[in-house]
Formats: sequence, structure tokens, C-alpha cells
Amino acid sequence: MAGQRGRGSSFRLALRQPDFRLLLSSLAVSTAGDWFYSVALIVFVYDRTHSSAWIAATTIGRLAPYVVFGPLAGTIADRVDRRKLMIRIDLMRAALMVALAACAAATHSPLLAVSLAFACSVAGTPQIPAMTALTPTVVPESALTAANALTGMADYLALALGPALGTIAVMLGSPSIAFAINAAAFAASAVAMSMTQLPPVRRVDHVHEPFLRRAVGGVGLILRSPDTAVLAGFFVGQAWIYGLESVLLVLAAKSLLGIGIAGYGWLLAAIGAGGLLAAMGAGRFSEIRTPTLVLVAGVFAVGLPLASMSMIHHAWIAYVLLPLDGAGTLLTELLAITALQRTIPEDKIARTFAAMDSFAFAGVIAGSAIAPLLIRFIGLRWALVVAGGSAPVAALVCIPWLRNVDRLARQRVEALGPTMRLLARSPVFEGTSSASLEMLAGALTGVLVNAGSVVVREGEPATELFVIVNGHVTVHAGRDDDVITTLGPGDHFGEMGILEGVPRTATIRAESTCALYRIRAADFLGVVNKSPVMRGTFRDVASSRHTQTTSRGSG
Repeated sequence: MAGQRGRGSSFRLALRQPDFRLLLSSLAVSTAGDWFYSVALIVFVYDRTHSSAWIAATTIGRLAPYVVFGPLAGTIADRVDRRKLMIRIDLMRAALMVALAACAAATHSPLLAVSLAFACSVAGTPQIPAMTALTPTVVPESALTAANALTGMADYLALALGPALGTIAVMLGSPSIAFAINAAAFAASAVAMSMTQLPPVRRVDHVHEPFLRRAVGGVGLILRSPDTAVLAGFFVGQAWIYGLESVLLVLAAKSLLGIGIAGYGWLLAAIGAGGLLAAMGAGRFSEIRTPTLVLVAGVFAVGLPLASMSMIHHAWIAYVLLPLDGAGTLLTELLAITALQRTIPEDKIARTFAAMDSFAFAGVIAGSAIAPLLIRFIGLRWALVVAGGSAPVAALVCIPWLRNVDRLARQRVEALGPTMRLLARSPVFEGTSSASLEMLAGALTGVLVNAGSVVVREGEPATELFVIVNGHVTVHAGRDDDVITTLGPGDHFGEMGILEGVPRTATIRAESTCALYRIRAADFLGVVNKSPVMRGTFRDVASSRHTQTTSRGSG
């Protein structure tokens, strides 16, 4: 009972944040429109070509930009104002949807339609990385999993409603109507984003780092440790299944279930309903440190319903089984996204998720390309069996390696435990999640300073934050070098210049031999920018110290 109240309170806490509500509304509207138009696009292309290869080409054309341009788009989202970027993306995509509606109504050209869908995807490549990077900055860290679950809920609500409404629009009207409605959805999403009041974010600009190196840097961040690599691997695995489904379910709806090509939308809606139900109970997974069993179960839930389609002759059975697919996909995504949001620095989040999206969409494209070949050589039924069974078999093979990843993660936490506990005792880190403390503890270095030494000097660039482990330091300011205060174990200094982007406002001198923890500005901002509570606490402390320093220095 207490656990249920805790999960409910975290959902309410996330929804109490006005900017998050607007982000969520923007995502829900644009995603519903995307699913709405994707069904109409497939129906439009198939009606004019009657070719499974054209269905695959349509899926590839719509998703290839995320593979080709994803890393570059993520780097852009890490460097610019994400709010303005997302508004411009929505407006560009709205214009392209208007052009697609005109194409469907006037020219009936599948090639032009796929080309416009490709352009729309190119314009939208930075959107999801930007949204994923913004989420930790607008909700308290204790509500981050709930916020991601709500985002997943919006995704799957869109998946449940969008294809169904798209199917109805195609049956009652034409694909061009669905494309026009999607244009309106993008415009509404832009309006929601324009109403946000996102906090300013201070970052350390790595001017020496070439743009292309930044673009591919997200790949290195994913592969740098076994736990992030395995999460990305499962994320890509479920994307591979979706790519196969995008072709196989269309033909299964027509040839096996007897509900026609438009029935593909109803099958997608069933998947979306499962993801929506899973998102409602996703809060219990917020603190999972060893996600092996959940990941493997999620992969089985994604694959087995697809394999079972080979034996199904009644549509209602498919509607009962396919929600398991949506639930498994949601859980896999939730674990991967939340873990990476908590462990990747804020100024690298967008490029990391852009890289992961590139891998995922590459998996979707590979699945879409292979599906027609499977159908050609082994037939539709066996293609469903092979497609649905491939991911679960791979997951079983990987279980020993996954357990080793869990063991390494536990060892890392144990090794960093003393440092994390010291940071947690500092008032400014009070309430900080264990994941953020672990990130800080892994980034800091120990420094020994002799008595009388100057640690930081007034007027120098602010590049590091210090936490005192042992010993005492004195704070001096002004021409007279007045002593303003003395700091001891658990205290910190150096945050003011980093947060405000100004030179040091005081000189810090070791009163006795001191053991310090040194945290680079980039690592510090990478954690603080993701935590509204920590950001506010540090700014309050910095403001108070600035007032104290200037008043004593001027005196």
C-alpha cells in the first residue's frame, strides 16, 4: 500500500511541474499525429503499388534520417536553445505535412509521398533527443522515472489512438485528410512548446572539441561501460522487432486475419494499449539496479506475440496477445532511458540519445528490409515465427553476460559508497538521488593541500568545485584580504563562478592541511542542470555567499 502511494505521489509530483505538463502535451499531440499519418501513408503507398517491398521502402524512407542524421541532430540539440529548436521543428513538419496532403490529393505519386515523409523525418531528428534531455531539467529527480513513465504513457496512448483514428480517417475519407490533420497536430505541438518557461542552463563550452567529434561522441558514451551498452542493445533489439512488424503485420492483417490492409492500424492500436497499461504501473521499476530479469521478460513479451501470429486465424486473439508486445517494449525503453538520463552528463544527453535512436532506427530499417526477404524464401507464417523468436533466443544467450554486468554495477556502487556517503552529508546534496551521487563520486579526484596554500584565487576562471573531506579553509575577499568565513569537512566552495559563468569572487586559503574532492565544472553542471532541486539549492547558496562576499569586500 505504501509503495502504491509512493508511486502515485511521484506521478503527481511530475505532473505538478507546469513545464513538464506542456512538454508532455506537445509530445502527445505530435506523436498521435505521427501514428495517424504513418498508417495513412502505408495505406496510400500500398493501394498504389500492392507491393510488400514498397511498404518496406516507405518505412525505410521515413526512418532512415534518424540513422543518418541522428548523431548530428543530437549535437545540435546539446548546443542550442532546445525550446526554440523544438518549436521550429514542429512548424517545419507542419508545412511538410501540408505538402504531403496536397501530393496525395493531386499527384497520387508514391515516390513523392515517400520523399516528403523522408524530409519530414529529417526535420524532426533533433526532437526526441531534445525532449529526452529536457525532461530531467523540469522535474525533481525523485519523479524522473514517473515522468518517463508518463512520457511512455503518452507515446502508447498515441499509438493506441493514432493508428485507430488514422484507419477510420482512411476508411471514411482519404489519406490526404489524415496528412492534413497531422499538420494541425504539429502546429498545436508548437503552441504548447511556446508556452513553456524553461530555466536557463549554463554549460561549459568545449570550444576545442570539433563538431564531428561531438556528433559521434554519443556512441562512445553508450559503449563506455557494459551496463549502458547492454541497455542500448536491448533497446535496439526491440526496435528490430518493430521493423519486422511494420511489414509482417500489414500482410498478416490482410492474408491471415482477414481484416484488410487498414486493419494494420487496429493491430498497432492493440500494441499501444499494452504499452499504456504497462506505463500506469511502471513506477515500481524506478530503483531497479539489476534489470536483467525485467529486460529478458520484456524481450519475450515483445517477440512471442509476433511469433504466435503465425497460428492465429481470428483477429480478436491478435488483439488480446499484441498488448504484451507494447508492455514489453515500454518496460525495455523505460529502464534504458531512465538509467541513461541519470548517468549521462546534461550537456551530452541529447547526443547520447540521438546515437541510441540512430542504432534503434537502424534496427527498424534492418528489420523492414529483411522482412520481405523472409516472406519470399520461407513464407509469411514462418517469417512471423523467425521474427518473433529471434529476440527471445538472443536474450537467453546473453543472460550470463547480463548477470556479469549486474555484478560489475554492484561492485562499482560498493567501491564508491564511502565517497557517495560523504557527498550526501553535505547540505547542498541533501535529497540527491543515489544515481547522481554515484555520477559525481565517479567523476571527482582527491587533492591534498598544504596549510597556507591558496586553493582558488579571486579573479581566476572558475573551472572546478571543491568539497572538503578533512581540514579547514578560510575565505578571503577584497583588497584588504578580509577573512569572511571558515569552512570545514562536508562544506564546498567554488560553485558561484561556475553557476554564474564569472571569475572567482573570493580567494580560498588552506588554514590547515586539507584533503579535498575536486569536481570539474563540466561534471558538476552535468548533474546540477538535470536536477531542479539541486540547481535551486546551489543557486541559493551561491546568492547568499555572493551577498556576503560583496558586502564584506566593499566594507
